[in-house]
Amino acid sequence: MKNVKGDLKKLRCVGLALVGVLWAVTQLRVAGQQPLDPTPHLAVSDFPDEIKGDTDSDLVTVEGRNATALGEVVSLRGRVFNQNGTPVKNAVVEILQCDANGFPLPRLGQAGERSRFDRNFQGFGRCETDELGRFAFRTIKPVPSTDRSAPVIEVRVKVDNKDRLTTVLYLRDHPNNEKDPVFSAIRNLLDRELVQVEFLPDEKSNGGLVCEWDIVVGATPIQQIRGRPELGVATP
Repeated sequence: MKNVKGDLKKLRCVGLALVGVLWAVTQLRVAGQQPLDPTPHLAVSDFPDEIKGDTDSDLVTVEGRNATALGEVVSLRGRVFNQNGTPVKNAVVEILQCDANGFPLPRLGQAGERSRFDRNFQGFGRCETDELGRFAFRTIKPVPSTDRSAPVIEVRVKVDNKDRLTTVLYLRDHPNNEKDPVFSAIRNLLDRELVQVEFLPDEKSNGGLVCEWDIVVGATPIQQIRGRPELGVATP
């Protein structure tokens, strides 16, 4: 008979080992002893270039409306670095996600879809990093959408007005992650760790959640194909 407890113990040990490796890598990064592992490039939906209304970093409130969005309110914050560990200032971080009912953000001309979308939720937001590379969003905890079983937040980063990174943020160990074609295609275990996060109780807010997540901008896929990864080190 298969030793289920033994298998679970092994899996738990592997998980703890990965956490230990990530902790060690973080310490080396802070000390500047090695290049940072770049946040992996992942396929995302088409980000809207034209949006009527609010596009700020607070997705939970919409200008002109008194009510707040449905869902669990979260603070998503972190920093943007280049692979040398230098904070990237004036980078533009954008996020895109469905509302608490799983409906994606309607695009221009989709009047029918807009009637179902939570009018008190922006669905899209952007934040420019400060001199320390910091960004912060107020949004909702992601839920599965009508066209995607894994709850995600899609992310785009622009530096000097050029797209430098698109990626996807997943809830750590969510059972639907493996059903997601983008996540299941990630073979590198470290890359999987870099795009999974936990939303923890925020001691500074009244019942809210918080997530700390740093972004490392590396070479774009085109630069990697051309064999010029050094171009991925953005000038802050």
